[in-house]
Amino acid sequence: MKLLKRGAESVTYLVDRFGLKAVLKRRIRKRYMHPKLDLKLRRERTLSEARTLHRVKSYGVRVPYVYDVDPENFEIVMEFIEGDPIYKIYDERIREGLGRFVGLLHANDEIHGDLNVSNVIVRERVPYIIDFGLAFKSSRVEDKADDIHTLRRSMLRIERRKELRNAFLRGYRSTYKKADEVIKREAEIWRRGRYVRRERSVREL
Repeated sequence: MKLLKRGAESVTYLVDRFGLKAVLKRRIRKRYMHPKLDLKLRRERTLSEARTLHRVKSYGVRVPYVYDVDPENFEIVMEFIEGDPIYKIYDERIREGLGRFVGLLHANDEIHGDLNVSNVIVRERVPYIIDFGLAFKSSRVEDKADDIHTLRRSMLRIERRKELRNAFLRGYRSTYKKADEVIKREAEIWRRGRYVRRERSVREL
C-alpha cells in the first residue's frame, strides 16, 4: 500500500483492487475519546460515508464508486480518481459543472461538510467530488451556505477567482431552485467573516 494522505479523521492508501487502482480509506482512533464511543462513531461514520456515496451517485453527481465496505475495521475501498485538483484548472465550464453537481447535492439535502478545491478532482474535463467523510443530511439553508462558503474560502489564493466563482454559481443555480436563498445567506456569512478578520487585524496593531 502507498500512503496518499494522513488526516485527523482517516488515513488513505493507494491499493490494487482486481488489477485496478483503488483507494483504501481507514478511519483512525481518536485517543482522547472513550474507546467504546470511538468504536461506535468510527463504525457509524464508515457506513454513513459509503451510503452517502451510493446515494449521491444516483442523483447524477460524479463521485468515486464504492467497491467494498468493512465497518468492523472502519474501512472503505473505492475508485481512485486519477486527475488534477480543480484549483490547477482555470476552465469556467468545469467550474460550472461543479456548480451543477453541488446544486444537485443541495437539492437533495446532502451537505458535503468539507467542500474545498482539494476535494474536487478533474478527470477528462469532468469534476469528481471526493471525501464525504464529514457529509450529512440537512435541509437548513445555513448548512448549504456553509458548504459553498468553505469552497469560496478555499479559492482565495486562486487567480481569476471572481470569474471562476461566477461560473460555479451559474451551474449551482441551474440545478437548485432555492440557490439564490443559499447564495444570499453565504454572502452574509462572508461579510461576518470579513468583519471578524478586520477586527482581529486592528487588535493586533
